[in-house]
Amino acid sequence: MTRPNATQSSASRTRRLDHHMETTAAASGPVADLDASLHATRLDDPASPSKQQQHDPAPTMPRSPQPTLEEVRSRLLRRPMEPSLAMSRETSEHVVRLLKERGRGEEVRLSVLAGVKRAVHRIMGDREAQDVFVALVYACRERFDELQGIVQAVVASNDNGFHTRVAEQDDRAGALEQLCVAVRPYPSLYIPLVVWLLREHLLEQCDGILLAIHCFATMDYKDYSILIRIAIFNIDEMLSSAFGSRLLEECFFCAKGDELCALEEIILSRTSEFAKGLYSNYFLQRVLEDSYPPLSGDVVERVAADVASLAADRFGSCVVETCFLRTRSPAAALQRVLAAFLGLRDDQLAELVRGGYSSHVVRKLLATGKDRFTEETLALARRIKRLPAAVREEVHARQVMEVVESLLPYRSACTTHDDASKYLRSCM
Repeated sequence: MTRPNATQSSASRTRRLDHHMETTAAASGPVADLDASLHATRLDDPASPSKQQQHDPAPTMPRSPQPTLEEVRSRLLRRPMEPSLAMSRETSEHVVRLLKERGRGEEVRLSVLAGVKRAVHRIMGDREAQDVFVALVYACRERFDELQGIVQAVVASNDNGFHTRVAEQDDRAGALEQLCVAVRPYPSLYIPLVVWLLREHLLEQCDGILLAIHCFATMDYKDYSILIRIAIFNIDEMLSSAFGSRLLEECFFCAKGDELCALEEIILSRTSEFAKGLYSNYFLQRVLEDSYPPLSGDVVERVAADVASLAADRFGSCVVETCFLRTRSPAAALQRVLAAFLGLRDDQLAELVRGGYSSHVVRKLLATGKDRFTEETLALARRIKRLPAAVREEVHARQVMEVVESLLPYRSACTTHDDASKYLRSCM
């Protein structure tokens, strides 16, 4: 046998290798084709998703450039200001700056004024737009017609969400306060604005007590009497808050004529009710302290007539004490309250002696009456000492009994009213 040469051997091996690859492809079928395709896609295809995700940056929205100062000026000079210019931080700063400029500032001011009047509550209640509103008010401060337009827009506008936005602001009603300051020289604008604030329950947020006091101190009664009439009409609502009670006090002491008569009639017809109120008791105490007879005496008379109920009440007890401690006619008030206590039945007096609030009133009454009305005070002390032991030994009653015992031990040794008075003064 002859050996094949190298060329023949190589060709033979090539034919065998091709036959093997064909056989393998036939056995693998579509699976091999798919694997090869995926392999080619992963490694070679530049349009494959993985390569795009790896190399292509994420799309971004182009940012629109913010308007420049001159662009804002141009928009204001062409038409009334759009509210969006005042409510954007970037553009509101430009509007404020333009309002402060000289030269063409009048045209800018009128444009901003027209825009503010169209959406006044939206602008006043917005944090960014508030600066624009304040700058506009300052620019209009000596122009009555323009201030009148702003006030009329504020008073006439109906925006239910305005109160909520004002309440949520840290600086509260700063825009309203600045408007009140600007219109202060003009009663015909100031009064309607304050009245609107009162009706819309915004006066408290604008330091309303000072606003009202300014009205009462600097303006004619015919101008501000409407505030007092509104307070009278809404007196129950006024007395449901500390602010309302305080404002009603100012209205009462500045009231005249028919308004004063109406308030006095209400006070005298509802004395006990006001004395027991959470806030109205403060109003009634102020009336007792600072009003003159005959009103203060009439109020004391009504308190004395219901002393058993009022002295036992948390707030009413304070009113009873005010009657004989802080009125302008303390002697007469003290005598009337002592007489009221002496006129109580034993069971009523016992309840007051052992009550938490009322026992304090009894102690104060005995200590205050010992000098001016010694006989009446001692008579009340003797009645208290004759109460049942079970009453006198209760917690609050023990404190009353300490005062009673200090008044009575040597009463028999005192032969005259003066002797009793001297002794009481020495031992209290």
